[in-house]
Amino acid sequence: MHPELLRTGILAALQSGLRFAGAYLLDGDEVLSAESWHPDEISVDERDRLLQLLTSGAEFTDAELNRHLGSPPIPADRRTHLVLVDALQTHFPHAYVVGEEASDREWDIAEGAPEDSLIFQVDAIDGSLPYDTLTFGFSVNLLAYRRGPKTDELLFAALVNSSGFLATFQEGAGVTVGTFKNQQRVIEPLSQNFRSDSIAALGALPRHRRLIEAILRDDSLTVFTTAGAPAALGLIAGRLGVLVATKSQTTHDAVFLPILAALGVPIMVEGGLVLGLEDVRRLFAHVARSQEDRRAHPIPRFVVARNPIFGAAIARLLFSEEAQ
Repeated sequence: MHPELLRTGILAALQSGLRFAGAYLLDGDEVLSAESWHPDEISVDERDRLLQLLTSGAEFTDAELNRHLGSPPIPADRRTHLVLVDALQTHFPHAYVVGEEASDREWDIAEGAPEDSLIFQVDAIDGSLPYDTLTFGFSVNLLAYRRGPKTDELLFAALVNSSGFLATFQEGAGVTVGTFKNQQRVIEPLSQNFRSDSIAALGALPRHRRLIEAILRDDSLTVFTTAGAPAALGLIAGRLGVLVATKSQTTHDAVFLPILAALGVPIMVEGGLVLGLEDVRRLFAHVARSQEDRRAHPIPRFVVARNPIFGAAIARLLFSEEAQ
């Protein structure tokens, strides 16, 4: 597939997902009503087809719900996933789509994908808790792969946050940052005047706060407790200094790592190791090959920091045996 066609289709799908998530947040189930769309925005046939899609596959089985290790999915999660699947398969009719809100049937089909198939892994709403509580602080995440004989090749990684800020990594084309209307290719984070003592770390729930107690106690630090992909634009386009993951991650949760690695931002894991782009590629080289992949968390806990010396100190503080 031509790289520009891949990019164009992916960005269109991400925009559809973000728009739907925002509409659903404001209107709830009313977004499924025929009257909720203006006639100029969508044709009758397209409206009816989308309504049927959303109402026919919105609910998870008990087994699928049990597969979710974190907070249970909200209705907007699954319905936004369906909108993403529809948009992706409009542009890529023979592609397979899996991810956080994929059904077991979707995973089953993708596991049988032949070599050279295009496979997308998506998280329709990453940050469901801030999504429907704060109405911001979430993102739509996407990875695109080409199926290989034994491993899979990462072609594209992208996320768009609730502010509409977009970052992508495309194999052979590098990193772009911007909005859907205006993107620019970059070779390093946009802001060099970053706040080295600012840290984003998952910590909204008590079980998460216990893992970051060492930095919460430090009065010299500014700690944001909404992290992961929704906050990663802070490292890429903002002034955030550090991003922390205190638990192993799925690849769709860590969709920003290929972007950061391509920009040369140090990614530190336990044992004092620093991951580069080739290391990240290896971590992202496996999708929908067995049932274990549905629950896999292959990304080790990490600290990503604009200042590597400060980042290493935070990693030692959080990942030492005494801190756990």
